[in-house]
Amino acid sequence: LSFEFVNRLAALKHSNGEPAVAIYGTWSKITTGIKAAQYTVSNTTKEHGQLPGPTVAFNIVRSDGSFVGYNEVAKLASLSKNPLQLRTGCFCNPGACQSALKLSNEEIRSNYLISGHVCGDQIDIINEKPTGAIRASFGKDSLWEDMDSLVTFIEKMYIQHESSMLEHSEITNNGHATFSKVVQPINAKISELYIFPIKSCAAQRVKKWKITKSGKFLFDREFALVDTAGVAMRLQTHPKLGLLTPSIDIKKMTLTVKAPGYKDLILKLDDKCNTSNGVACSKATA
Repeated sequence: LSFEFVNRLAALKHSNGEPAVAIYGTWSKITTGIKAAQYTVSNTTKEHGQLPGPTVAFNIVRSDGSFVGYNEVAKLASLSKNPLQLRTGCFCNPGACQSALKLSNEEIRSNYLISGHVCGDQIDIINEKPTGAIRASFGKDSLWEDMDSLVTFIEKMYIQHESSMLEHSEITNNGHATFSKVVQPINAKISELYIFPIKSCAAQRVKKWKITKSGKFLFDREFALVDTAGVAMRLQTHPKLGLLTPSIDIKKMTLTVKAPGYKDLILKLDDKCNTSNGVACSKATA
């Protein structure tokens, strides 16, 4: 199954010929198109050698070469028609993760000191580079249908097909024609819109919302609850965070937090607050 999975991932390409998946580790060195029977369970052949283990680490790449964040992939996979649960991140092996992603020591330090990236958070892309990967593992209970569902999901959600692009030609001064691909606009309608003012807490449903210059929703995941050590609390380890309902009033510039059995907590957002630096500059008023 893992061999078939790797071969199918390697075959996924966008309409411009660019690969749609980056595979890491020993699996990335396996030549595609070779039948699994040509590999041995022991290292007895010099030509091909032993198959790697049943675990495959990879990331999804867009047609322009940029990476898709692994958190986005995992969340969409869990919401697909056939829900898929993917493990993402560095899988408790930061050294191997750094090596596979080709991140320098300076980049690792910068990711932590400047961007605040720590193991288990939601920061999956920093400076256009992934901070982790997606992992698919196959065992005795895995079925071909499981593998096929994951590949089909990736192809459906992330492969740029020819039908969604237009060919554009231009005649240069020397009479030569140049051709380029132009993305064809797709009409879409947003049925519901949510923001998460406080990480790991309940969402706020909104009809419309401001977008910052960087392309993110204003105040979305700008705040977090921390413990006495200053470490951000996560829903996985503190499930009662889901009972907290934060809401932001843009006109009043306030953040209201509701919790069962407690009075509302209202935070006045400082008008001079620069939310891009990741520091919450607000004060409690109630």
